[in-house]
Amino acid sequence: MQMAAERMAISLPASGPYLGGNFSVADATAPPWPRIAQGTWDPYVFELLDALLHRTADDGEAGDSEPSALIDVGAFVGPLSLYAVSSGAAHVFAVDADAENFALLSANLRANPSAFQRQVTAHLLCVSNESGLREFGRPFGEAEDVTTVSATVGPSATAMLADVASSSTKTAGGGGRLVPCVPFSLYWREATAWLRSSGTSRRAPVLSLDIEGAEAHALADCRDDLASLRPEERPPLIVELHPGFFAAGAARAAYVGAILPTLALYPHLYFLGREAQPRCQDVGTADADADTDGGASSSSSSSSSSSSSLSSSSSSSSSSSSSSSLRSCHWPALLHEFPSAEHLGSFLLSTAEVAFMLHAATRPPQMGRPRRPTPAAPRDGTSTTVGVGGAADD
Repeated sequence: MQMAAERMAISLPASGPYLGGNFSVADATAPPWPRIAQGTWDPYVFELLDALLHRTADDGEAGDSEPSALIDVGAFVGPLSLYAVSSGAAHVFAVDADAENFALLSANLRANPSAFQRQVTAHLLCVSNESGLREFGRPFGEAEDVTTVSATVGPSATAMLADVASSSTKTAGGGGRLVPCVPFSLYWREATAWLRSSGTSRRAPVLSLDIEGAEAHALADCRDDLASLRPEERPPLIVELHPGFFAAGAARAAYVGAILPTLALYPHLYFLGREAQPRCQDVGTADADADTDGGASSSSSSSSSSSSSLSSSSSSSSSSSSSSSLRSCHWPALLHEFPSAEHLGSFLLSTAEVAFMLHAATRPPQMGRPRRPTPAAPRDGTSTTVGVGGAADD
């Protein structure tokens, strides 16, 4: 029997340093929301994103008192985009090339108040190194029918895709959906231009790329544009790299050769992971007979693996008495800096990691900023707040 979708507000662990994390989703039981509420789904990315969105300005960077915007390429169903809005991002551009992911992303946006929705411009779109139509995602009929949309504010997808119609790049016949593609440099330039011309933000946006190996094309495409900027004007990058998608030898070398010239523009390159052990604190008590599962708390367990792996739970409760203590746990972000771009290249050529998160910056990130006030509860105050140590709204 299929469970009914349950709209809930997602909160991250109270013990964490997170600035955001109070937003609604259409179905809080669907992946990855339970793990996000528990703090076990890439918690280090949320922590780093807070620091980048609210970073102090480098000398020469405009808008030192403003939050930055986020360009989230490979937005999936919206975890990073929704979190960024709740953290106070100036605006979010959410891009995904998979029609089913995009339908779920759109549904999750609609689960929030209209003011929240206006902070996001969403596009069913692929970014690469050229324009054209490409086949993506599941066969027709396996996803909801959706169309490319943009919020009521923000640049129009039509304007950025004007050259697609004349392109001969097209793959068809595999049963997927033909999705328009644009060069990453074009999308980034248009989005940044709108942010500035509209007065939304004068700062360089944070760029996030999680596009399953296609980062090779996207990073190569934007190298010249990034090189033309002063170092303090270059946007900070959060990129999931996929060396394991390319066999050792010529294919892996070509992948490294495509991405490394762009990454080498940044003096600070970090392997982004988490500390081996969580940090926990008591956040309240609950009756032992109460059901504390479903995201509010769960039995604690851990696994030892590489710094980029995730643990399976994040809170615990003791049932030895009628009242039990709830513990909220989070895994602090851990950044291992590569000594140079050459060291990163050697690591990529030899690593057994299939994928890992990389942060590229012109200066070290400023982690551990003071926590901002929690945003108002979404949706008429009727949603249930789910999080480690969280409780239902009255």
